Amino acid sequence: MTERWAKFNSAVRRLTGVGSIKERLHEAYFYNLYDLQSSDLPYEIHNDFEALKRVMTREEPLATETRVEAAMRKMYDSDAIKWIGEIVTMYDIVARYEGPVTKK
Repeated sequence: MTERWAKFNSAVRRLTGVGSIKERLHEAYFYNLYDLQSSDLPYEIHNDFEALKRVMTREEPLATETRVEAAMRKMYDSDAIKWIGEIVTMYDIVARYEGPVTKK
């Protein structure tokens, strides 16, 4: 499997972990997806991934927080749920592009 698949897989695992909706979204994006570029992903999700990046980095941070933390502070739970769904959908598309997993 590729690095992009591994990053999305780790992100989805974080999304199903412990914490509030916004905490899980923050961790999934910041620790797993933040450094990915849309050009690393299947073309059909370039726009969706760019939209996610914009939403997750659009707020000006306070003195001690990151842009992603600022975005989480301002985001409604309903919006966080929407973006979690988008990440899962993007993961599904990335996984389909990777092809079947075979055991050695």
